[in-house]
Amino acid sequence: MPCAPHMLKFKTAALVLNEQYAKSREAQETAVLSVDMDYWNDARAAGPSAKRFIWEVFNYCGHHNIIPRIFRDHHHMLKEVNAHPASRLVVVDEHDDLEVLLDAGERRRRRHRIDCANWASHVSWGRKATFELRYQGEYPSFCDDDWVSRTKNKMGWGTLIRKRGLTGVFDYRFTYIGVCLSPGYLTPEIVYPALAYMLDYINDRWGTKNMFSSLATLGEARRLLIAGAMRKE
Repeated sequence: MPCAPHMLKFKTAALVLNEQYAKSREAQETAVLSVDMDYWNDARAAGPSAKRFIWEVFNYCGHHNIIPRIFRDHHHMLKEVNAHPASRLVVVDEHDDLEVLLDAGERRRRRHRIDCANWASHVSWGRKATFELRYQGEYPSFCDDDWVSRTKNKMGWGTLIRKRGLTGVFDYRFTYIGVCLSPGYLTPEIVYPALAYMLDYINDRWGTKNMFSSLATLGEARRLLIAGAMRKE
């Protein structure tokens, strides 16, 4: 039986109110943003270009008095992420960086080995928070596409969700933002414009000592920039 016009209007108004409530709730949540530059390894990656998104990140930081931190590899930011407990961790990444599902023997062998592939399962405040993966491919990870098993296992988190693309990332109230270069996974010529912008902006706004986790990380960014420039020629 079709709805009467007044019922359609009521349903539409209810949907609008629900969307407004969801957005206001997101705005009240504190969140941490973690960006892996390898998200843009595929030139067809969903959402804005690497340069455009990094511009949006730095613009957000400027308006909210946050100094973004830049690391060589993703697990290098774990200590600082642990120091900024929040309701949600938003990870922009080509991989989900969650611990793989292991048998008991393998878990014992890998118990203390934290790396760029599993660091997100070791966030100290994760069990009471939400892990939100923003991915660009068909699967949330090249290493393990069994997201259903991960969701059931929780992988160190209260809730696991995934969304394709970058729409709505800045709806949250971020208290900490980290960016990792992931040189072992990066395609320099694709992210070259973002790296060039990043290094120029850093020097003008926050300074390299405040933003880069180490001089080695700064050196890696410059090396990737040169490699990208050479490949583009």
